[in-house]
Amino acid sequence: MTEEKKTVRAKKSVETSFMEFLLDTAVQNIRSLVDGALDTVRQTAEKFTYNVTKQIMLFCLALIGVIFFLVGCAQILSDLFRFPGLGFIIIGISVLMFVATTYFLNRK
Repeated sequence: MTEEKKTVRAKKSVETSFMEFLLDTAVQNIRSLVDGALDTVRQTAEKFTYNVTKQIMLFCLALIGVIFFLVGCAQILSDLFRFPGLGFIIIGISVLMFVATTYFLNRK
C-alpha cells in the first residue's frame, strides 16, 4: 500500500495578500535606498582616490623639479666660489632655514 501525501494549502485571504504586498513594497523601497546609498559611497570613494592619486603624482613631480633646481643652484655657487661643495652647503643651510622659519611661523 502506498500512501499519498496530500498538501493542504490555506487559502489566502485579502488581508494576507495585502500584508504581503505592503511587506514586498517596503522591502523594495529599503533595497533601492540602500543600493542608492552604496552607489553614492562608491562614486565618492572613486573621486577621492582619483584626487589623492593626482595630488601625490603632482607633489612627486614638483619635488623632483625642486631637487634639480637646488642641485643646479648648488653647482653654480660651487663654480662661482671655486670651492667644491660650498654651493651645496649654502643651498642646504638656506633650505633648512626656510623650513625652520616656516615651521615656527605655522606653529602658533
